[in-house]
Amino acid sequence: MTPVAAEVPAANAAHQVPTVLGRASQRSQETTRAAAPFNREDADIVIRSSDNVEFHVHRIILSLASPVFAAMLTLPQPPGDNPTRPVVDVSEDSETFGIFLQMCYPLEEPRLTSFPLIRKVLACAVKYEAPRVLSSMKIALTRPGLLEEDPLRVFALACYFGLEEEAALAAEKAVIDERVLGAECAELNDISAAAYHRLLKLHRTRAVKDDAKHRGLRCIVVDHTDVGPFCEQANPPRAPRPQLESASHPFGLPDADVIIRSGDLVDSHVSRSILMLASPSGGILEKALRVTDGAVPVTPNEDCPDQHRGLPVYSIREDSVTIDALLRMCYATDHGHIHDLDVYLDVLTAARKYQVPKAERIMRAIFPSLVDQAPLRLYFAATECGWVEEARMSAKQLLQVHDIPSIYRQYLPEMETVLNGPYYRLLNYVEACSSAATATHVLSTGKHSSLSCDGRYPSEFSTDENLSWNNSFRFSSFKNALRDRPSSSTLSANAPLAREFVDAVMEGLPKEHSDYHSNGGGYQRSKKSILECGSSTITEWMWAVLDCYSAAVDLAVEKVELEVV
Repeated sequence: MTPVAAEVPAANAAHQVPTVLGRASQRSQETTRAAAPFNREDADIVIRSSDNVEFHVHRIILSLASPVFAAMLTLPQPPGDNPTRPVVDVSEDSETFGIFLQMCYPLEEPRLTSFPLIRKVLACAVKYEAPRVLSSMKIALTRPGLLEEDPLRVFALACYFGLEEEAALAAEKAVIDERVLGAECAELNDISAAAYHRLLKLHRTRAVKDDAKHRGLRCIVVDHTDVGPFCEQANPPRAPRPQLESASHPFGLPDADVIIRSGDLVDSHVSRSILMLASPSGGILEKALRVTDGAVPVTPNEDCPDQHRGLPVYSIREDSVTIDALLRMCYATDHGHIHDLDVYLDVLTAARKYQVPKAERIMRAIFPSLVDQAPLRLYFAATECGWVEEARMSAKQLLQVHDIPSIYRQYLPEMETVLNGPYYRLLNYVEACSSAATATHVLSTGKHSSLSCDGRYPSEFSTDENLSWNNSFRFSSFKNALRDRPSSSTLSANAPLAREFVDAVMEGLPKEHSDYHSNGGGYQRSKKSILECGSSTITEWMWAVLDCYSAAVDLAVEKVELEVV
């Protein structure tokens, strides 16, 4: 027998019924009888845990507590050592299942204070659809002790199991206590990227305001108004795209012996042997639904030879555009270049689903040409495929075209189903790039050696310094800008801040740069000033500073490596 999965997320937990074992001896290890009250002689069924502890329980109680058990116990039971007391194997360990049973029975409920144990019992309650146990676990999860100890962990567990009220409560606590940014929480990897995105959105609403009820007091408030539900897994409908009216060459050749029918009912007449070569595991035919066996003629197609009528038909859910592109990659024919991002992602998904390695290789080769279109979408696609270099390429491109605040605000429908791990690591990467760009850099312009000029326009200085002549511009302004956009583009000649720097340098020119200086009762031309620290020298220094700073930022950011698991 195959045991039931140890833990099932809320969205997939329904109707997963344990398999019944008829004989306790089918497990090789010795069994242990559970302690009271799960050792009674009047029990009429035995539940055996993964560590071989046998719980002697009552059908009626389990049936009332769990519709999953109620459905399972109506099935005929195979004979065993004790025909009146069949044995059911479950994958939970004895500690987890024992607590689950205590909450099903009219007994005093245990007080749970361990996050790992709460997670296991919650998984058990969701899998067996036990409402009373689930209610008890909601209370356990949001008790003040656990909520104070680690609200972020409470939030992650609540999101994982689809507990919206508990997730909202924990999110607010985590935001108010400043426990969101920079916190370590392994469970965050298991929730959706959208849930974490909404948590960060809530964090941005955090504000300190006067308490309306208590004069002179101030309080921290958050605003849930535009945040949305944390546990929502909505898949908004995509805009329809033009489909193919019919399949074209080469999907109508005389050697075709199989019909692949798309979700929009376009038939492609293909060769079974070519499909098997393209997908050695037989992915396309294995995963498709066979709707006719050849004895039943299919809908006639005037463009197809008569011998194609009555071929076996395999129906798949993907549309004709996706399937046409995928099948062309199976054949030795020109498959064209895919420019539409939606089509690209659909074909890539189909290539992986139907296990067509050649198509996946082609899609990987196309990837760099599309990354400029939507780097975040392609980042998620790359991480899903395990493409490390492509994921890093997408992350770098994302920083080139978006500043960090806009990256945090960016939402994609795919985030509802993408796990948060890749998204969390991406945000860590952009923050690391920000730190690298705003670190202290020593700039060496090397443009002059004159002591009189070097005192005001040094050939080497730190970005933490403020030059003595400069009152209208501080280098900290560069750091503030680089914090949000850690890229040399922030320091380019056309960037607003670079122009401010140029203006400040020009305004800071000393008086002798008027070409004359006072000499007693008159003025004379300052040859030394022009030769040693003239305006052309200062202009060269100014551009050299921007070039050196840009190079230092790019070098520092380039050393930051995105973690891709």
